Amino acid sequence: MHSPSSKIPAGHSYLFTDDGVASAFAALRYLLVTGHRGLVLSKTQPDKIPPRYDIDCPIIWIVSKPPPGGKAITVDPERLAKVYSMIGDFVKNNPGAVVLLEGLDILIKKNDFPSVMKALQMINESIAISKSIFLLPVDPKSFNSQEYSFLEREIPQFEYNVDLL
Repeated sequence: MHSPSSKIPAGHSYLFTDDGVASAFAALRYLLVTGHRGLVLSKTQPDKIPPRYDIDCPIIWIVSKPPPGGKAITVDPERLAKVYSMIGDFVKNNPGAVVLLEGLDILIKKNDFPSVMKALQMINESIAISKSIFLLPVDPKSFNSQEYSFLEREIPQFEYNVDLL
């Protein structure tokens, strides 16, 4: 099922590997322009993202120790349930939204692969129920072959040319 204003089917999660982060943000930018509400969870400082990728949506910084007095919304990568609930609540309250998670490697490093995969499965369910879109850029080299195969089974590769969106 395609979302009304997009060429990217809603209710699904997508894995970005080739030029993953840039491609995922290009897809996000397209979806924002076509009317979707968006949310980014990123390991990158939030003030660096909008100028780099030309996006305008809420950004949650995945960081263990945020700087004192910072204005950014943050989440500790060790709080996996909080990461899930932030995404789940956002798509529940904004059906048809788009969420980009850049920092899967940090979540795995601070937790463990099975726990993160369970959280991704729950995120997938929330995305499907809300007819939203989940974008997940990853570097395949940061996984062993068994982990990466499992990840690909859970979340299919993004198969659209972002340059044509």
